[in-house]
Amino acid sequence: MIRFVTIAKFCELTGLTPAAVYTRKCKGIWPEGVVWRYEPGTKKILMDVEGYNRWVEKGQESLSFPTPAMKSPSPIRASAAGSGSKRSPVLPTLES
Repeated sequence: MIRFVTIAKFCELTGLTPAAVYTRKCKGIWPEGVVWRYEPGTKKILMDVEGYNRWVEKGQESLSFPTPAMKSPSPIRASAAGSGSKRSPVLPTLES
């Protein structure tokens, strides 16, 4: 059996839609080099049928990378941020 196939052939084999494949790829559910990779010398995406089968057998989420939480690096505490204070922050002044 052929290991690497185009997205069109992969969809034919699995029953997934191209949109579902791109979504899993872009969200990192299927990491590059595990379930898909670029064809050498091009930007054409090839799906790894063996990698996909391993992903299915291991419980799907086991090969995905955790998505980092989108948190603000701001040191402002949540309670202070929503306190409704009417005061503006103190801005630095330039002295001559």
